[in-house]
Amino acid sequence: MTEGTFKIRKNKWHYRLYKFWWAILDGPDPFIFFEVLLGRKNWRDYSRSDREPTSLCPYFWFVVLNTLFLPLLLSLLMIVLVVATICVSPFFLLSEIKDRRRKRRIAQGKVKPQKPKQPSMLKTFIRAKKRKVCPLIEIVD
Repeated sequence: MTEGTFKIRKNKWHYRLYKFWWAILDGPDPFIFFEVLLGRKNWRDYSRSDREPTSLCPYFWFVVLNTLFLPLLLSLLMIVLVVATICVSPFFLLSEIKDRRRKRRIAQGKVKPQKPKQPSMLKTFIRAKKRKVCPLIEIVD
């Protein structure tokens, strides 16, 4: 081994992980990806790029980030989405139930329809500031 070089054997686990992540992130055919996941085909045969690593630092971080952080980030994202769905969906359901009850009462004549609410002055002011156009005002009794 010469000074400044590091030899990586192709049978080492980290090299196989590098090739695995490279094959996935390089964009193989998704149907082949599922065949590989099911164990019917070998992922090494379908990599679109046979690029070999030339430097240890990018090689190391590519393997570490994709092996440790990518699955962790994806699992955290899935957990956040599931929790958000569980937390938010009852509010939409309750809102829909309230709207249907109100529409039914209006149709039966038990309740008068509400007049549309005018937005508050603060909301109107903030919206006008964002649009950079000040609306005209009208004074009424």
